[in-house]
Amino acid sequence: MAIDWTKPVQTRAGRKVRVLCTDGPDSQYPVIGLIDGDLTPETWTIDGVHFANGVTSNLDIINTPEPAVTLTRWVNVYLDMQRFYLTRDDATFHHGVNGPIACVPVTITYRPGEGLD
Repeated sequence: MAIDWTKPVQTRAGRKVRVLCTDGPDSQYPVIGLIDGDLTPETWTIDGVHFANGVTSNLDIINTPEPAVTLTRWVNVYLDMQRFYLTRDDATFHHGVNGPIACVPVTITYRPGEGLD
């Protein structure tokens, strides 16, 4: 997966990386940056790889994952279908002629874009 250098990055181990440049003098390792807590700059390929031998490393750079989002929706459950609503009041208001057999909250936690690849 390509690195988006306009967004925050971190090592695979979760340490923040401050990128100093992506056009350094070494054509194989043009990315120069500081890993949070370290004093010595590190270098990476433009794809965020720390070691050229192809072995995945905890020092490889990845984009920082977006924070998880938690939301709750209310579901009117009918014998043959279900309908989702933003609030319990909305779900209650839209019961219809043949009311649901249940009105239950569904809470999910996800990261934006999760499961779409």
